[in-house]
Amino acid sequence: MFSEGDRLCIGMKQSRKAIDASLADRVYIAHDADPEIRDEIKSLCMKKEIPFNFQYTMQELGEAGGIKVSAAVVTVLK
Repeated sequence: MFSEGDRLCIGMKQSRKAIDASLADRVYIAHDADPEIRDEIKSLCMKKEIPFNFQYTMQELGEAGGIKVSAAVVTVLK
C-alpha cells in the first residue's frame, strides 16, 4: 500500500488540507469510515482529480500508517 519513502498525511483534517492544496498524490479512504467523511473526501478527490480507493479498513490504514489507532483517511503526498 505505502512505499518506504512515502510521505504520509494521516487523518481527515490533515488530508483535507493536503487535497485542497493539491499536495496529495493518492488518497486511501477506509470503507468502514463514517459515510460523511467518505463522501467529503471522495468529493474533494474527484474535484481535484486525485486518485482514491476504499480498499482498506480504518484499522488497516492506521497500522499501515504506523500509528496505534485507526485512521479514516491516509493521504500519500507528492
